Amino acid sequence: MKAAGDDINADPSILGGRTLAISMHDSNFSGFLGIMGALQFMEMDTVAIISPQSCVMVHVISHLANELHVPLLSFTALDPTVSPLQYPYFIQTAPNDLFQLTAIAEMISYFGWAEVIALFSDDDQARNGMTTLGDQLAARRCRISYKVALPPDPKANRSVECPSIYAILLCTGIFLGVLFEAQYFQNVMCVGFRLRSTLVAAVFQKSLRLTHEARWKFQSGKITNLMTTDAETLQDAEVV
Repeated sequence: MKAAGDDINADPSILGGRTLAISMHDSNFSGFLGIMGALQFMEMDTVAIISPQSCVMVHVISHLANELHVPLLSFTALDPTVSPLQYPYFIQTAPNDLFQLTAIAEMISYFGWAEVIALFSDDDQARNGMTTLGDQLAARRCRISYKVALPPDPKANRSVECPSIYAILLCTGIFLGVLFEAQYFQNVMCVGFRLRSTLVAAVFQKSLRLTHEARWKFQSGKITNLMTTDAETLQDAEVV
């Protein structure tokens, strides 16, 4: 940025003879230090501030920028919920996340997926993005079935040193769940078919030993219903 400022000041025709002065403040990606630095710059004769880095700072600093009429330019705080009507002095220098989230929703809808699992960083911008993604998926008759929030700082949670472990464990859990569910339904269906076959055989053998008087009470239609509809109902009850 200093090199860019030197290039601009080297050509007087760009700013009409004026000099561009750039003051820098390293917040070390701290929201508190970033807010304090922005407030200090607003007290001076500042033309514009290239900040903030996160949407958390946007909601705090933009209110003051509206009152002091100091433009805020950001290329990283791309929260789709930040409205220019609410913050007219906040300018996103890159397309916000709505375009990316819309493309993701279109891709999910193209492949015909009705439910997806979302992994996202546990911060305000990502959480707002998940809300927007959920709205985009709902418009396409899809939904987010499960959300996994990953710590933004790997050192914040010493029990998990690498966020990729979340993804590995999640995929493993889904694979095992599908495998066990398929095995469960296979066993239940086998039991249901055996139960139905046993009942049909028992009713058929019993019908062969009916007396003449009993055949008037249990005619062929009733016996057929016992061997088909009633036996199938018991099979379905076993599966459920």
